[in-house]
Amino acid sequence: MKIFCKCGCGQEVYQNLKAHKSRRAKYILGHWIKKHIKIDEWIKNNQKKYLCICGCENFIKIKRSHYWIGIPKYIHYHNKPVGFKGKKHKKRSIEKIKNSCKGGNEASFKKGHKTWSKGIERHDIKGNKNPNWKGGRSYQGYDRSKFNQKLKDIILKRDNYQCQICYKKKDLFLPFDIHHIDENKTNNKSKNLITLCHICHSKIHNNSLFMEKYHQNLYI
Repeated sequence: MKIFCKCGCGQEVYQNLKAHKSRRAKYILGHWIKKHIKIDEWIKNNQKKYLCICGCENFIKIKRSHYWIGIPKYIHYHNKPVGFKGKKHKKRSIEKIKNSCKGGNEASFKKGHKTWSKGIERHDIKGNKNPNWKGGRSYQGYDRSKFNQKLKDIILKRDNYQCQICYKKKDLFLPFDIHHIDENKTNNKSKNLITLCHICHSKIHNNSLFMEKYHQNLYI
C-alpha cells in the first residue's frame, strides 16, 4: 500500500515494513515543517472572523486543534445549552416514559413483587455444608497482652522477614501477617506462630484447597 506525504506535496513516503504501522513515517523528511507552516497560515487567515452565536459580540479564538476538529460556534461556557436544562418533555414522550416504567420487562420489579429467596431456608448451604464453615465456633479474639508487636517482631526476625509459603520478602506494598498454625488465637507459642504475606494468609483462611496443600508444611 502506497502512503503519500501528508504535507500535501503528493510525493510517496518510503515505508519500513518491519516497523509497526503506528511508527511508520507519514511525512518525507523535513516536509512535516511545511505542514505546520500551513496550519499557522490557516490560523492567521481565520482569526477574528467567527463571532460567538450567543450574542456576546466576541470573536472565537482560533487554536491549532480547530484545524482538525473544526471551529466551535460558542466561546467556552458562553450560554451553551447544557443537556435538558430549562426544557420540558412533549406529551408524546411523557406517554412513552410512562409505558416503559409499567413493568413490561420480565426482569423489572413490579409493585408488591417478592424475591424468590424470601422466607426460604437454604439447607444446601446451611451449617457444615457452607464453604465458610469453621466447625461451629464463633469469632475468637486475640489476647493482646501476649500477642503484641514485640512478639510479632521476634517471629519476623526468626523467619528472616520472609513469607514461609511464597518466600517473598517484606515490602512496603506487601504487608506481612503472623499466622496461628493450629488457628487457636490463644496459643501464642513461637512454634505455633509463622510469618505469612497478606495474600497467602487470606488464602489459608478462605481457600480450603490451598489450606490442604500448604498447611502441613507450616509446622516447624
